[in-house]
Order: sequence, then C-alpha cells, then structure tokens
Amino acid sequence: MINTNEIRVGNWLSTSENGWGVVKSIGKTIMVAHALGVRGYYPEQLFPIEVDLDLLPPCGFQPHEAMYKHKKRDVYLKYYGTGDVALATADDAEECSYMHQLQNLYFDITGELLEANLFGN
Repeated sequence: MINTNEIRVGNWLSTSENGWGVVKSIGKTIMVAHALGVRGYYPEQLFPIEVDLDLLPPCGFQPHEAMYKHKKRDVYLKYYGTGDVALATADDAEECSYMHQLQNLYFDITGELLEANLFGN
C-alpha cells in the first residue's frame, strides 16, 4: 500500500492487477493511466516500484563515470542496488528506494517533473 501523502500527479506506481501506471489525479480514488486506459484505485490497491537499473534509461539517466547523469540536467544518481539509490546535485544528496520518491526528489531539486516512459513504447 502507498501513503497518499507521498504521491503526486505524474508519479509511477504499481497496481494490484494492471501492473505499472502513472498517476493522473488524486482524490477519494487515485486515477492511474495504464497502457490500455485509465482506472481509479484506492490507496490499498497501489504499491511503490523499486528503482532498478532497467528503470534509469527511461527516466533520462545515462551512465556517467561511477554514477548516472540525467541527460537534461546536472543531476546525478548513485546506484547501490535495487531499491537503494541516492539522487545528488553538486550541493546535496538524498537517498530513496522507490520510483515515486525518485520522481519527487527530482522535482524538489529541479522544479520539473521527471519524465519517464515505463510502458516501453
């Protein structure tokens, strides 16, 4: 289950039945878009997605020395293993485990949504 205080429109989450999707609106139910449409979910039907190496390229991160650098910004990601990453700028670093947390940290640092296409199309 996901804590609704942690999510924003644009965050990627996992659902109990339809796989991954992106949050479109947050209310009594949370509207999530999947490859085949949009559906409403209660928080107990939504789960975080652990960050792993396969998710970094669709989010714009590319290998750069011992880290990953975002292709549009001077934002770096240190990957320690699945669910164990740190997002950093020259001044600060923050650790996170899940995709929505990574997206939220990126937004906090840059003021922009971390665009991702986890559908693979």
